[in-house]
Amino acid sequence: MKESKSSKYYFHPNEIALLGDSCDAMEAFYFGLKNAFPHIRMCYIDGSHDEHESPSKDRIIIGQNKLTTETDVSTSQTQLNALTAGYDLVVINGHHFKGSRQILFLNEKKIGSVKRRAGELSDVIAIFDYKLKAVPEVYALELPMVAGVSVINEVQSLEPLLQMDGDMPSLSMLILAGGKSTRMGESKELISYHGQSQLNYLIDLGKKCGLEVFVSTASSGLAENSHAEEIPDFMQANGPIVGMISAFRRFRNRAFLVVACDMPFINEEAIQTLISNRDHTAFATCFANREKGWNEPLFAIWEPRSKMVLWNALGNDFKCPRKLLSQLRVKSLDTERQEWLINANDQREKEQVLQMIKERSDEY
Repeated sequence: MKESKSSKYYFHPNEIALLGDSCDAMEAFYFGLKNAFPHIRMCYIDGSHDEHESPSKDRIIIGQNKLTTETDVSTSQTQLNALTAGYDLVVINGHHFKGSRQILFLNEKKIGSVKRRAGELSDVIAIFDYKLKAVPEVYALELPMVAGVSVINEVQSLEPLLQMDGDMPSLSMLILAGGKSTRMGESKELISYHGQSQLNYLIDLGKKCGLEVFVSTASSGLAENSHAEEIPDFMQANGPIVGMISAFRRFRNRAFLVVACDMPFINEEAIQTLISNRDHTAFATCFANREKGWNEPLFAIWEPRSKMVLWNALGNDFKCPRKLLSQLRVKSLDTERQEWLINANDQREKEQVLQMIKERSDEY
């Protein structure tokens, strides 16, 4: 049976790869899931099973009831986003394509195939077998990363693992530092407004507020000297939405306090105001910008429930988070401290901000 080596695609914010059994058995398992949970809109991703087909012609087969939609590896990430955006869950044949979470089946005839993909077992959420109650010793020896993962015998027991939202999610900070800074003429994250780079200033603020801090970057290396972990964009595209999806892809059930690097007046009080007024049942908690007449999307807490909306927007080539936020149920905070929302996009605005900070040296 032909096995694809393709790993370039990210199919969905809520994706699960099946590994460890025959392709026919795993497809049958998918249909069992679909029948057991009709309220969850799901589809199945498979690859070509043609022994003689060239790897460059490998097909991505997407279907809900029958596997009828086919495309080849030239398909762009944006096109895939559009194809899967209407689903709550995407189930993947993990012997053909990678998935960000995995379910492992216990079939010793396929353990060699799974072992070759050991590096793809990044988040095994369950081991499934209709009869066995414990993981056989051979699996513990060959695949030590599955130690401690529960063996599930009934499809119905998987439902909590298939859902996207649970209790109040934990909160981290995501600093958006992947922009090109074309109008500014220099990297915004490296500008010093407060005696250090804006990136390091924001990292220190986040940690002071008790948040784990991540830096969204277009490519790795930006934050290597900043004591914060990077989350590189999962695809090459302009705009903050890609960075936000990349963070949700990494941490499926975590909320992010998203902060842009071009807002120099953000301080500890501003961050604590967002945190203390957070509504995790909304899509986002944000500040109302009185002057501009909109809710500020790039200094806001985005909840995990927003990731599907972001994903759909990307699939439709919709790149403006401000317009997206206007269509969602959010908690909008009206603050007298409107300077928190000032941004600096060019040299003139930068100099204005530096003068304002000088005049307010007791606050900043």
